[in-house]
Amino acid sequence: GNTNVIGYSNTVGGVGVSLQINPSAKAAASALNEAGAGANTVKTGSNWNIALTSAVAGIDGLTLAAGYSETDNIGTVTDNEEMTAAINYTMGAVSVGYQQSVVDNKGGSTGAEVTTYGIAFNVNENLSISYSINDNEKTNAGTAHVTEESKGYQAAYSMGSASVRLAINSADNVGGVTDKNADNTELSLALAF
Repeated sequence: GNTNVIGYSNTVGGVGVSLQINPSAKAAASALNEAGAGANTVKTGSNWNIALTSAVAGIDGLTLAAGYSETDNIGTVTDNEEMTAAINYTMGAVSVGYQQSVVDNKGGSTGAEVTTYGIAFNVNENLSISYSINDNEKTNAGTAHVTEESKGYQAAYSMGSASVRLAINSADNVGGVTDKNADNTELSLALAF
């Protein structure tokens, strides 16, 4: 949804490269995802980010990925640095993945350390199931760190142009707030015409 973003995407020597430069990252709550200053807005900073993906030579199904993002803000808004790395492996009908991410608000009071892992299995050409866990530790300056733990079970069954999907999700310490929990179950039907 970004506008006025300069982007580059290519594959170089078997490595997928995606680079974006956002010359004017606005801090207003209504414009966090916009780039470029409009007639009645003031430039508040800039952002650049890069993502790399690569299959591992000699090991079929193994993929590595890494990303980095840096936002430099003007004024009182805290600068932000984000890093992530992931490993995914697919063997036949089974896929597993692991990802580690860090958010560092330079000079700010909060950040995050995120660990995500999951497994997916294609039971047959119609049915797939998966399970994933996301641990998001809010790093609070001067107070105890709180970890939000989310778990999700998903299943999808396709019959021609119709797909029935089930998702059962739960989260503890939502938003880094101790004992704030949430549960969600969703059953949906998608039709393609």
